Amino acid sequence: MEAEHPHQITYTTTTTTSTSSLCPRRRKRGDDEAAHHLVFPMDLDSAAAAAAAAAHHQQQQQQTTSQDKLKALAYEYGHEFRVFSSVTFESMTSNLPAADQEEDDDFYELQPADYFNLVSNRIGALSKTMKLTAEQSKVLKTRKMREAELAAQRAKIKKSQDKLKALAYEYGHEFRVFSSVTFESMTSNLPAADQEEDDDFYELQPADYFNLVSNRIGEQSKVLKTRKMREAELAAQRAKIKKAVMRVRFPDGYILEADFHPSETVQSLMDFLKKVISRPDLPFYLYTVPPKKRIKDTSLDFYTIGFVPGANVYFSYDLPEGSELNTDSVKSGPYLREEIRMLDGLPIVQEPVHQPIDSTMNSSSAHQSDVSQSDFAPPANKKPAKPKWFKR
Repeated sequence: MEAEHPHQITYTTTTTTSTSSLCPRRRKRGDDEAAHHLVFPMDLDSAAAAAAAAAHHQQQQQQTTSQDKLKALAYEYGHEFRVFSSVTFESMTSNLPAADQEEDDDFYELQPADYFNLVSNRIGALSKTMKLTAEQSKVLKTRKMREAELAAQRAKIKKSQDKLKALAYEYGHEFRVFSSVTFESMTSNLPAADQEEDDDFYELQPADYFNLVSNRIGEQSKVLKTRKMREAELAAQRAKIKKAVMRVRFPDGYILEADFHPSETVQSLMDFLKKVISRPDLPFYLYTVPPKKRIKDTSLDFYTIGFVPGANVYFSYDLPEGSELNTDSVKSGPYLREEIRMLDGLPIVQEPVHQPIDSTMNSSSAHQSDVSQSDFAPPANKKPAKPKWFKR
């Protein structure tokens, strides 16, 4: 090859590396041959140049062989690793600066780049701290707001409960008042009456079959019960129910809900209404729908009339047609006193009660109950009485 400089020669060597038996992969052909161009000055002896080239060639071979061996061992053991003796490691780290080596005075001088880095790091740390502080304050503020809202809501509920308790003590019964809008918002989450059920709803389940058989057996066993047994069952059932929830609906849309004992009569409801309506001087009556049926006998208790565990009744003034009092102003209302209407929308927390039943249910259907005969069996310590017709 022609030399690029008149005072130098180029020595070219081609190295062929054999594939190591330890390497799992065969080296590529392009990696097997590598041309090394060594340039030596012409004033050097040719023998020395050849020796230097040979030494360089041998060093390259050793490096290639060691790299192949390390790759093979890394493949075999699953990790790349190196091994050094203490002498080798010290020789490798001898060029590094010592830990106790003193730096020059120029090293401690603040350069513009160092000042810029310090300011940037300080700004970054401050911005991060401000961001965290803002997020923490936001979370803390939200938590405090929620706690304040809950505290205000609890205070409002307690205040309304205290007010309702005071009115219940004054009027003799616990009651609630709702407007039509408030009542609709309370019952909006309930399923609609005309909502269609899925086909699975009409499939007879084992529990449904068991209930049907139990009811059938109960109906058949009633024929064998005596009058005293039926009266005892009725008394036991009446003793279990402690409350009758009566909802009185007024023509102006207001609803009055009051609690009564099942043994109280309808007249007690009439007397209570006289205390809360705006015109107690006018005669009125209660009726149920559908069909419209006026409640005439007010001496019946709520259990006997079928208003247990609750019922919906409707209010109307009993004014004859053409009467001077039967005017549009009286018909339009308001029907309740102003202080009673102000109770609409008060937050209340009350115990769950049974949904008032349809007022058209008769008393006989309200009294039915599946009570086993074993509940009314004679005591075990008493001998059963022998019938008069029995003879030995």
